[in-house]
Amino acid sequence: TMGYNHEAYQREVLTKMGLDFDKLTDEQKYMALEPMDAPENYHCDGEISNREADIRWGARLKEVGFSALQVYNIKRNMG
Repeated sequence: TMGYNHEAYQREVLTKMGLDFDKLTDEQKYMALEPMDAPENYHCDGEISNREADIRWGARLKEVGFSALQVYNIKRNMG
Protein backbone atom coordinates (compact mmCIF):
# COMPACT_ATOMS: atom_id res chain seq x y z
CA THR A 1 0.00 0.00 0.00
CA MET A 2 1.03 3.56 -0.55
CA GLY A 3 1.75 5.44 2.65
CA TYR A 4 1.28 9.11 3.38
CA ASN A 5 4.36 11.14 2.44
CA HIS A 6 4.37 14.36 4.45
CA GLU A 7 7.41 15.75 2.67
CA ALA A 8 5.79 15.25 -0.73
CA TYR A 9 2.68 17.03 0.56
CA GLN A 10 4.77 19.90 1.92
CA ARG A 11 6.72 20.17 -1.33
CA GLU A 12 3.53 20.33 -3.40
CA VAL A 13 1.77 22.93 -1.24
CA LEU A 14 4.82 25.16 -0.71
CA THR A 15 5.74 25.04 -4.40
CA LYS A 16 2.19 26.19 -5.25
CA MET A 17 2.86 29.14 -2.92
CA GLY A 18 5.81 30.08 -5.12
CA LEU A 19 8.45 28.92 -2.62
CA ASP A 20 11.58 26.90 -3.35
CA PHE A 21 11.07 23.88 -1.08
CA ASP A 22 14.74 22.91 -1.12
CA LYS A 23 15.84 26.33 0.15
CA LEU A 24 13.41 26.47 3.09
CA THR A 25 14.37 25.65 6.65
CA ASP A 26 12.23 23.20 8.61
CA GLU A 27 11.02 26.16 10.67
CA GLN A 28 9.93 28.02 7.53
CA LYS A 29 8.11 24.95 6.21
CA TYR A 30 6.30 24.52 9.52
CA MET A 31 5.37 28.19 9.81
CA ALA A 32 4.09 28.49 6.24
CA LEU A 33 1.82 25.49 6.76
CA GLU A 34 0.85 26.16 10.38
CA PRO A 35 -2.80 27.15 9.77
CA MET A 36 -3.37 23.88 7.94
CA ASP A 37 -1.00 21.53 9.80
CA ALA A 38 -1.22 22.92 13.33
CA PRO A 39 -4.45 24.93 13.66
CA GLU A 40 -4.33 24.66 17.47
CA ASN A 41 -1.02 26.54 17.45
CA TYR A 42 -2.21 29.02 14.82
CA HIS A 43 -5.26 29.88 16.93
CA CYS A 44 -3.40 29.66 20.28
CA ASP A 45 -5.79 26.90 21.34
CA GLY A 46 -8.76 29.14 20.51
CA GLU A 47 -7.64 31.97 22.77
CA ILE A 48 -7.38 34.57 19.99
CA SER A 49 -9.68 35.68 17.16
CA ASN A 50 -9.18 34.71 13.52
CA ARG A 51 -7.94 38.23 12.78
CA GLU A 52 -5.47 38.14 15.66
CA ALA A 53 -4.27 34.70 14.53
CA ASP A 54 -3.70 36.00 10.98
CA ILE A 55 -1.77 39.06 12.18
CA ARG A 56 0.33 36.94 14.54
CA TRP A 57 1.03 34.41 11.78
CA GLY A 58 2.13 37.15 9.37
CA ALA A 59 4.58 38.51 11.96
CA ARG A 60 5.92 35.03 12.67
CA LEU A 61 6.37 34.34 8.94
CA LYS A 62 8.57 37.46 8.76
CA GLU A 63 10.47 36.39 11.90
CA VAL A 64 11.53 33.12 10.24
CA GLY A 65 12.87 35.00 7.22
CA PHE A 66 10.08 35.34 4.67
CA SER A 67 9.93 38.60 2.71
CA ALA A 68 6.79 40.71 2.56
CA LEU A 69 6.07 39.35 -0.95
CA GLN A 70 6.53 35.77 0.24
CA VAL A 71 4.20 36.40 3.20
CA TYR A 72 1.61 37.82 0.79
CA ASN A 73 1.90 34.78 -1.51
CA ILE A 74 1.74 32.32 1.39
CA LYS A 75 -1.39 33.96 2.80
CA ARG A 76 -3.02 34.31 -0.63
CA ASN A 77 -2.45 30.65 -1.43
CA MET A 78 -3.41 29.30 2.00
CA GLY A 79 -7.05 30.29 1.63
